Amino acid sequence: MKRIAVIAHGLSGGGAERVAAMLANYFAERQYTVLFVAAYSSEREYELDRRIEYIYIDCASPNHVIRMISRSFKIKNVVTKFKADMAFSFITNELIPLEFTRIPVIPSLRIDPKSTDASFVRRNIRKFVYHHAKNIVFQTKDARDYFDAAIRKKGIIIGNPIQDNLPVWNKNGHRKVFITACRISKQKNIPMLVNAFIAFHCKHPDYTLEIYGDGDPKQYKDQMVQYVNNLAADKFITFMGHSTSIHTIMSNSAAFVLSSDFEGLSNSMLEAMAIGIPSICTDCPPGGAKEYMKGGEAGILVNVGDTKALTKAMCDIVEDSELSYRISENGKYVREYLMKDVVCAQWEKLI
Repeated sequence: MKRIAVIAHGLSGGGAERVAAMLANYFAERQYTVLFVAAYSSEREYELDRRIEYIYIDCASPNHVIRMISRSFKIKNVVTKFKADMAFSFITNELIPLEFTRIPVIPSLRIDPKSTDASFVRRNIRKFVYHHAKNIVFQTKDARDYFDAAIRKKGIIIGNPIQDNLPVWNKNGHRKVFITACRISKQKNIPMLVNAFIAFHCKHPDYTLEIYGDGDPKQYKDQMVQYVNNLAADKFITFMGHSTSIHTIMSNSAAFVLSSDFEGLSNSMLEAMAIGIPSICTDCPPGGAKEYMKGGEAGILVNVGDTKALTKAMCDIVEDSELSYRISENGKYVREYLMKDVVCAQWEKLI
């Protein structure tokens, strides 16, 4: 029986962590022997199958370079000791020592590649790892095509699996609420969302905006709360924090909005589409929204940073029920296209 190692940041609630946990559980259900390596965080929001061996890599050095080197060799040691037949990794920077073993390594890119290219070290570590990897899993065509021909040839495009049994949008009885759900960080461009909604609220004062998620880092969320307060918009724009009922909340809201400058592939966007809530997203690199919203047929796309276009899209959702119903129905195709077993089976083929 194959022995599979899954390496990820941890189980702490991020999109990549959710996919990594789902994949590890799928392999365990398929009777593989599975090791889950949490490389950065010991926090555990996602559950693992009891048959999965779990190891947290604890690196306490205050020096970033020493931590990275130490973590790299610890990952290599635990994966080789486990006698893995293959390793799937949702991180890249710590894979170089593992590449010098006989274990086939398949890394997966979970972010816009251009966004990390400013770092000379990270850029060249990634290039080395990808050139030595058996295959590389990308989330979108644009992400794969960013790289040279040798890497593109080994690139496999696999979307994110969505949760089973999602609710369906309550198109007639929903609340007059726009929502977003994300890690509240600079890349999500919350100021653009806030400014666009304030302009929208002037035309439609009976609507409110709820922002779900925690700060990354925590201080950034505090800054965004203060930003809303300074604009005297706190009566109709609320930071709700993390919610374990986000899918139910989505199904009973008017629209979902994501204003990111860049994304890997947004899980919350895909879940919103599957639920059928009308969705508005920036056409951000590396092209996940454009690819899954079918160029605007299954959701409204606006240019990155275009606040006026985002305001108009919000107005269109509210003022044109035929439009909102159409993109709601068109978006639901991801419900079957990205079913957990369908997507995880694509990963299994790589074994």
